Amino acid sequence: MIWNIVIAFLLLQRPGALQPGTGIVTGTLQSENGGAAAGVRVGAMAIDDPASLASVTETDSAGRFRLINIPAGQYFIVAGRLDNLTYYPAGTDRDKATPVTIEPAKVLALAAFSVPAASRRPIAPTTSAFPEPAETGAFNAIASIKNLDAKKRALLNFEKRYPQSSRLAEVHIELSRVFATQTDFYKATEHAQKAVEVVGKLKTTTTQLTNAAWHSWLASINMVAKDNLSWTRQMLAWQQKQLRSSILTRR
Repeated sequence: MIWNIVIAFLLLQRPGALQPGTGIVTGTLQSENGGAAAGVRVGAMAIDDPASLASVTETDSAGRFRLINIPAGQYFIVAGRLDNLTYYPAGTDRDKATPVTIEPAKVLALAAFSVPAASRRPIAPTTSAFPEPAETGAFNAIASIKNLDAKKRALLNFEKRYPQSSRLAEVHIELSRVFATQTDFYKATEHAQKAVEVVGKLKTTTTQLTNAAWHSWLASINMVAKDNLSWTRQMLAWQQKQLRSSILTRR
């Protein structure tokens, strides 16, 4: 019985599948410096439990976001880094935030609000110092793929085709992002951990390289990988909490 509940819960987490009794929130983020705030994580936080996020996503290149499968009720819409969240409609003070009411099977469109420029998730740096130009070309081609499932297949294929590539850390970070967008935080955390491990190996196996750009990239990707792992672990903990709550209420 319990496993049937678990399977049902996970099936409802599929991308695009709206769970019964849940609603959607859409909106746009702008940077305080002007322009769209792309690559910013957004979530719906239960007003009575700030440690619980009912839905998470990331803004696209135009700063737009779409939070799905939010159970009916009242929430704060939050955006940015976990250690410095911005609450809708503005500011970092939760006491001054405006709760939103989610209704089943309805879409709530919010007015645009602003976040600090530093709210964007850490972005993997680029460099021309990679020793494998063919692999770099293959990796760069994947960046243009918009469909998440197609991108996931391409990234997993890259991992199999180039198991020793210096780009594997970025591949695992991207896979982590794809799985997180699809609310599979177990897989997201798994690949986030792999990214950190790959960077650790690169530190020990490329010490002979004297290219300053390479070592600068390595230090930056190390920071990005660790930040991503910290975030996915927190999201996994949230998802497991939601699963346990679902099982207990159905018993």
